Amino acid sequence: MSPNWVAPYLSGAHNLTTPGRFKVNLDEIEHYKKIDDSFKEDQFKFKKKTNLIPYFNNSIGYVYLVKMATTIFPFLGDQMAIIVLQCLFHLFISIIFLTLKEFSNRQKWLFLILYAINPLILKFVVFNFYYFWQVIPAFIFGYLMLSKSPNKFIITFFLLILPVIIVTRPTIVFSLLFVIYLLFKKFHYKYGLFSVCYIIVTYLLINAPTKQNVWHTIYIGIGGYSNDYNIKLSDTSGYALYENKTNEKLNASVGGNLYNEITLKKYTEIAKNETIEIFNRNPILFLKNAIVNTLQGFSIGYINKAGDTINYIIAFTGFLMVCLLIYSKKYLWFFMISFSLGTFTLYYPPVQAYMYGVYLLLVLYLITNYSLLSVSHNLK
Repeated sequence: MSPNWVAPYLSGAHNLTTPGRFKVNLDEIEHYKKIDDSFKEDQFKFKKKTNLIPYFNNSIGYVYLVKMATTIFPFLGDQMAIIVLQCLFHLFISIIFLTLKEFSNRQKWLFLILYAINPLILKFVVFNFYYFWQVIPAFIFGYLMLSKSPNKFIITFFLLILPVIIVTRPTIVFSLLFVIYLLFKKFHYKYGLFSVCYIIVTYLLINAPTKQNVWHTIYIGIGGYSNDYNIKLSDTSGYALYENKTNEKLNASVGGNLYNEITLKKYTEIAKNETIEIFNRNPILFLKNAIVNTLQGFSIGYINKAGDTINYIIAFTGFLMVCLLIYSKKYLWFFMISFSLGTFTLYYPPVQAYMYGVYLLLVLYLITNYSLLSVSHNLK
């Protein structure tokens, strides 16, 4: 990920004195951004500073995770520490499923190939941004669904960091309904009730309000497919809109005018008005995109710059997966995946980073319901 987006988290982790206070040091961020050696970038350690400014363009959650990583691995650079932590969580999750007694040997091999060592999955394990952590609610759901006697210690361990994950990636929030349902189903109601209270209270304590421009995301989301408005699936399309309307360029670098509250408010209003105008002219475009986006999330996801034909084919394979889920009456899996996707696919394509948590759900469903073992049995 670009240092411009990573550096605030690294700086914020070392200046985190009070939960919910995301503050960064601009000078150190600029110094970090100028490093052109990947090894030196990985080894760089931010420091606690006094001349700080508030950062409100992204959620604070990843700051806590970086703080955890740098506390556990103080001998590593900040960026390397969080990558190592992500690797350890991936390893832990993989081992849990690879040793699951409910899995046959064939299913374990399938899990190893399709998930544990799958290059698409590993890409985001070692990616220096928050996308990996979307896997946590998916893991809790999958483990509770497949284990006849889930280990309460394992579940408690992951529940402890779940509020941080919600703050990190709020798009997972509705999928938690199914996680909570399984907690009450698998354990005593007191454990489920305590877990829900812990999640809510902790979330409220550690969350920090953001001023993200969701209309920017909705507007450029139109550009996922060919359109008559010359919109591309790129931030630059949104910035160009602002420039055309105001004759003022947007600077997305930390400290640039995009971080100015007045500018951000103006840009939000421009993107909102333009998006609503396009919707009023062509609501079918938004409906079509929402359907195609969501179906792609049941497959490998949207591939940027692959062209409409490829992405429509991917949507069709997603449609087949939906049919399998419904045919096999795995409604809980269907709704868990749907709610994991629906918070953003209604207006934005499911690029692999955004839908990362869904991959574990898809793999677990496939190997437990349509494994090669069951296919060969049916052939007999």
